[in-house]
Amino acid sequence: MKYLRKLLPLSASGFVSLRWGILADTFRDLCQFLPFIVIWKLMSVVLQPVTDGSAPDLAAIGQIGLWGLAAMALMLLSCWLADRANNIPTYREMDRMRREAAARLLDMPMSFLNATGSGDLVNHMMADCANCEVVMSGLVPELAARCISAAAAFALLACLSPQLSLAAFSVVPAALLIQTMSLRLQAALTRKQLSAKHKADNTILEYIEGMPVIKAYHLSGEQFNQLASDLDAVRRISTKLELTAGIFVSGAEVVLQLGVGITFFAGAVLFSKEKLSLLTLLLFVAVILRIYEPLAEALGDLSNLVYMRESLQRLRQLFDAPSDERPDGSLERFDVEFSDVSFRYDASGCDVLRNLTFSIPEGKITAIVGPSGSGKSTVLRLLSRLWEPGSGTIYVGGADIGRLSLKSYSRYFSQVEQDVVLFHDTVLNNIRVGRPDATREEVLAAAEAARCGQFVCRLENGYDTILAENGRSLSGGERQRISIARAILKDARLLLLDEATASLDPENEGLVQQALSALLKQGKTVVVVAHRLSTIEDADQIIVIENGQVKEKGRHDDLMRIDGTYRKLYDLQQSAAGWSVSS
Repeated sequence: MKYLRKLLPLSASGFVSLRWGILADTFRDLCQFLPFIVIWKLMSVVLQPVTDGSAPDLAAIGQIGLWGLAAMALMLLSCWLADRANNIPTYREMDRMRREAAARLLDMPMSFLNATGSGDLVNHMMADCANCEVVMSGLVPELAARCISAAAAFALLACLSPQLSLAAFSVVPAALLIQTMSLRLQAALTRKQLSAKHKADNTILEYIEGMPVIKAYHLSGEQFNQLASDLDAVRRISTKLELTAGIFVSGAEVVLQLGVGITFFAGAVLFSKEKLSLLTLLLFVAVILRIYEPLAEALGDLSNLVYMRESLQRLRQLFDAPSDERPDGSLERFDVEFSDVSFRYDASGCDVLRNLTFSIPEGKITAIVGPSGSGKSTVLRLLSRLWEPGSGTIYVGGADIGRLSLKSYSRYFSQVEQDVVLFHDTVLNNIRVGRPDATREEVLAAAEAARCGQFVCRLENGYDTILAENGRSLSGGERQRISIARAILKDARLLLLDEATASLDPENEGLVQQALSALLKQGKTVVVVAHRLSTIEDADQIIVIENGQVKEKGRHDDLMRIDGTYRKLYDLQQSAAGWSVSS
């Protein structure tokens, strides 16, 4: 059971259910021998007059008939108990496991999620949990039951004839040795197969998500070749694994079948020496045939268990990954300070931010600007705790946000990003993400403040319209306004804006800016990453970041008087504004 505790991420009740499943399957398998006992007893009574010339004992035959009916009822009951003990608790446990896996993702750092990949995470929550379901509901209980029932049957036969029982059992260790010798090779091939499958899953996901680009640039050949190559790798390693497992399992089964011949031979010798009755010999052969079948299946289960073990170890990594165990806390002030903050996305890469130090006053608008790749958006990701700094400290209201749980800290900030994520749900519920307990009236008020009513009224069911996946049925400006409505509804004191209008057309940009104005007039601490410098000229403070460090800081007029990075960026944008297509 210790091995299973390391293998399966089950709850305490899950392991209790697993034990009951093993007992129920064992009871069911033992009941399968009842017909042999009843028939053996019936044959003994029926053949008794043939051997000693006595009259048939009809009363005994009738009693054995009742035993047969009782055995049939017991077999039906055992099958029902095995089904109840395995399937229903397993479905309940798998539902809990998937929910817990989804909840675990909320507590994990973004570095883990990005390193794992979307395809792998989907596999963890679906395929790996399905494998756990197979292990819990069938594989482990049946493997244990087959071994226990076979051992019990051999012990029962040993009471009738120790010599013949030993002869029948002699092939079992040899068959088990053949199979166990291959398990390490099967485990290595299984790891390669799982790796190939997960790589193919990620390629398929990338292929589907990139279909618009593939079609637009006629990349079907190149991209499909990569997909075909990954799928071919899965086919090759899967074939090799199946052949390897099949050869050893078949070899073990052949050895087991030799046991039938050995049992016949040893039984014939004992029968010829009158040390064994013909009826007992027939019972032995019938029971041995019944024993070898589940033993052969158990040897196959060992191969399946090796496969499941490798798969479930990946699931275990998800449950064993570090989570956010920091204490809850509260904030009273919302001034922000970065103190010697450094950060890199990849351990092997270079720093995106280097010893970054600056402060943001409470209740003011601070803009973060700089060249592309300077680390502007990274600042917001660190401030929203999507990433953790490699070194240094970030303070909000004098509190180190790295010491607060993300659940408690997230109450205090709202975020509007350039790439808005919408769910396959109603418009109303997508806005309610900002505050799940908000009433319909509060949601509608936030939506109107964010200028959402102008396009929602055109939808078939208004605010109850189900959006397409990630809101693809809406324009970029419409998605942005839903994101702003979320922020208005949440009404957090710290507002983070990441280039919210960078890729919008003039009409939508004007509407989004009107929606943002509803947020900015509420006296919040606002940190905005801006691409269009003309939109942040009235900011209370502008921080210019270049090469991961603060290059300049001040108001627009002050920075324009300095012939520095901000002035150069501003002049470049002004000259680019006059650009036009000409022949």
